Amino acid sequence: MKKIIMICASVFLLGIVFTVVFSVVPIFWMNEEMMLWGIRAGFVLMGMSAVILIIILSLERVKDIKKLKNDIEEKDLRP
Repeated sequence: MKKIIMICASVFLLGIVFTVVFSVVPIFWMNEEMMLWGIRAGFVLMGMSAVILIIILSLERVKDIKKLKNDIEEKDLRP
């Protein structure tokens, strides 16, 4: 799980770098087509990795809650 989270976080950061680089560099070259391609690629990378991260982290959270409920006795949960 940790490797997948690290890979998704790296892809998310790569998407941010793509977006920043391809939106700043074409200003000097005046190439709008490359700028649009880079921004789209960056947003796609960020979107895909964010969705995967949210799904993985929520599944991990559900698994931890189930484990916690099994470990703690019911009499300890009542006030």
